[in-house]
Parts: sequence; structure tokens; C-alpha cells
Amino acid sequence: MPNGVSCAIFAARNHIYGKSEKNVFKKGIAGAQSIRTADAIAQSSVSVNHVSKPVSTALSKGAAVARKLCYPLIICSGVYNTVKSEDKVKTGFSQAAGIGAMYSCEKVAEKLLRNVDNFLLKRGTISGSPKKKFAWYVAKGLAFVTASLLGYTAGSKVTGSVVDKVRQKPENVTILCDCTESEQPKTVTILCDNTESDKPEKVTILYDYTDSELFDDIIL
Repeated sequence: MPNGVSCAIFAARNHIYGKSEKNVFKKGIAGAQSIRTADAIAQSSVSVNHVSKPVSTALSKGAAVARKLCYPLIICSGVYNTVKSEDKVKTGFSQAAGIGAMYSCEKVAEKLLRNVDNFLLKRGTISGSPKKKFAWYVAKGLAFVTASLLGYTAGSKVTGSVVDKVRQKPENVTILCDCTESEQPKTVTILCDNTESDKPEKVTILYDYTDSELFDDIIL
């Protein structure tokens, strides 16, 4: 059974961002999570006696389909953000790493929360108190959302920083001259190291001169 708290938060979050970013895939995620939220409410101990069996069955089937659609829609949303972005390389790597880290953190959180749930049930900590059950239910939902968001944020931010580091250029300039039996260089290689600059990392200038004190051709 899905956790209604986490599904509701994901539904609201994707609806808001989908509307502001005009991202149809996030709107799709919001719809899928809304179905899962409705299913969780229908299956809860409070609503189980007030929801007809056909409605409950339909919601369960719809939630199963919605669960399978969530991750493909998230991937499509990442591709959409990449296509829209001016810096497609950085956005593409950031989206891929963010989604991968999010998925991994969610799986780890699911396993840990399931183990804690079984531990609390065996000890009888939450079995006899509806208030404690509800509090733990909410806590599980919030913990899962936190793990998911932290995974995505960390993965995308770290990868974005790595891409920026790779793009950085050195600050120093080194000139290497290749001179053979002549005072004039045949090849001059300029290595430019400059951060936050559009200058190239390496420029090779070839001088072609024959029987002349001046350069006949300069190839840059």
C-alpha cells in the first residue's frame, strides 16, 4: 500500500512545478501520485469501511499502473528539462545523476523504513495506539520524501559542480617554442590557463617561412 503522506507531497510538489515550468511530464507525475494518494486513503483503517469494494478495487488497479508510470515520467521530465536548457550538457548530466541518486536513496529509505516498521510492530510500540500508528505513518512519509529530495539535490548539485570544474581553464600562460637551426620559431604552442574565461586551453601557431626574415604564412 502506498504511503498517502509521501504521495500527497509529491503530487502537490509536481503540480506546482509542472504548472510554473510548463512541464507536462511533471503534471503527469502529479496525476499519478494523486491516484496513489486516493488509493492510500481508501485503504486506510479509517476509510476502509466507508469505501465500496468496486471503488477500492479500481483505485488499487489505478495506483498499480500509476506506480509503474512514475519513474518513466520522471525520466521524461529530465529529458524535457535538458532539451529546454541553454546548457544542455550540464543539465543533462545533472538530471541523470539527480534522478539516479534519488532512485537509490528511495530504495535505501524503503528498506530501512520497512525494517524499522517490523521492529516497532514486534515490540508492540505502535500496535495498540491509533495515535502512535498515525504518527509513525506520517513520519514514514516525511522520511521517504526527505530521502528522495536529498538524493536528487545532492546528485544534481555535485554533478553540476563537476561539470563546471572540468570546464575550468588554467590561469597561467606557457609558451613553448620549437626552433631548429633558426632564430625564428617554427612552432609556437601557447597554453592558456584561465578560469571563467572563453579563451582556449591550447593554441598552436605554425610559422611557415622560406628564405625570408618575415613570416610568409601564419596558421592559427
